[in-house]
Amino acid sequence: MSNIKGMSKLWWILGTALIVVIFVILFGVFQSDSLGKIFGNIGDRLDDLGDCDRDGVANMFDKCPCLPVITSENSDLRGCPSDITTALDNEEDCTSEMCDEIESTSPDRTERSGVGTEGDLMIEEVTFDDTVMTTENQPYTPTLISGASDIMIEVTTKIKNIGTENIFLPFTVTYHICDNSGENCLQKDVYPTNSRTAPTESNEVTEQFDANGGEHSIPAYIVVGDAGDFCDGIGVRNCKLKIKVDADGALAEPEEDNNEEEFSIRLENQVAGSNDQLTEYASIELFANDDSDDGEPSTATIRQTCTGIVGRLSGCNSESDDCDDWFNSQSALGTNPSQGCWVLASEDDDGLVIAFNGNNDCAYAAAVEREIIDTTDPAGINTVSTPITDDEENGRNLFSWNWNNPGGSLLCAADHKWYECSSGNTGVINIGTDRFVCRNNHWRKNN
Repeated sequence: MSNIKGMSKLWWILGTALIVVIFVILFGVFQSDSLGKIFGNIGDRLDDLGDCDRDGVANMFDKCPCLPVITSENSDLRGCPSDITTALDNEEDCTSEMCDEIESTSPDRTERSGVGTEGDLMIEEVTFDDTVMTTENQPYTPTLISGASDIMIEVTTKIKNIGTENIFLPFTVTYHICDNSGENCLQKDVYPTNSRTAPTESNEVTEQFDANGGEHSIPAYIVVGDAGDFCDGIGVRNCKLKIKVDADGALAEPEEDNNEEEFSIRLENQVAGSNDQLTEYASIELFANDDSDDGEPSTATIRQTCTGIVGRLSGCNSESDDCDDWFNSQSALGTNPSQGCWVLASEDDDGLVIAFNGNNDCAYAAAVEREIIDTTDPAGINTVSTPITDDEENGRNLFSWNWNNPGGSLLCAADHKWYECSSGNTGVINIGTDRFVCRNNHWRKNN
């Protein structure tokens, strides 16, 4: 009797299993699309957590898993380029074989811009040396070593991913010294240690930031008060350090306004650094042949810079010495001009003999304060008044030519001196309320 009951129970189980199998088959006939994704060929299924097209969107969220976003993403279809209007996430649209091909041909993800992500980087905390900073802090005032012109500070930036998707694309942390309004910024070099060697333009961060709170602290050393930044100067200087965290356009985060913070810094008792000892000149000389009848100014390079007055200082003679006597006869050239800086001109007179001053026509004038003669951007010279000449107009005409000085950019300062910004030099010149910064062979107004 017990054997009959056991057999009945077994047949009942087998019958039930058969009914389930038949139901699944029938259901699959009508729901083949959906079940295909669940029971499809395992070899063709994509890794849900992977990124087939390497565009920063996981396969399980990517509506176009085999079509990378190169420039911009469709806001309605995650992981699809902006020109795609229909999802391409069926098996026939994307297989593992297609992924292998994409991986060997697609561009590196760091070259892309605007890839959508639900990850969201933010600056959680910043420490200057041992001081935790907030935007409401009093200015950070480090102690300069006696006689120092700048200071290196350690900046540690704690970055957190507050979004719902992991961030594994590399990004950078950059540091900028700005004016007190946070504008007119200069990006600073980044040093791995406090030894001032092997600087880079930014900190590249390659660690993965996990979703919902993954964080890392990024250390860096930067120099404040040098290279013409807004804390560069003498005495007391105030500036702001702006820190930016971004993937150079490669990440399009839900919130882009929390990737940047700025903090006040105050330097006291600064002295001029060795690179602030800019070369100064009392006069410059123009030389060219102005025999054109069309009246159009030409472009030329200034002939020389002089620590004294051209023609009046031994070793700083005018071109062919022709204007030396006339320059020496002009009493005005014996002192600084009432405004601006001296510019003297020798115009090549093509060998015509003139009794008083040889072959060249001569002229002089004071260039206006703040005048810049650049290294690569030739321009006419603005003068305080009409140039004085030796009765020949051609010398005066040279002031309307476009001049440059390849050896270094020249700035006319308030002390009637020309200051040269040349290779390897940095520095700051203040003229009234205007601030001029020497950087990369150019003077630039940077208030």
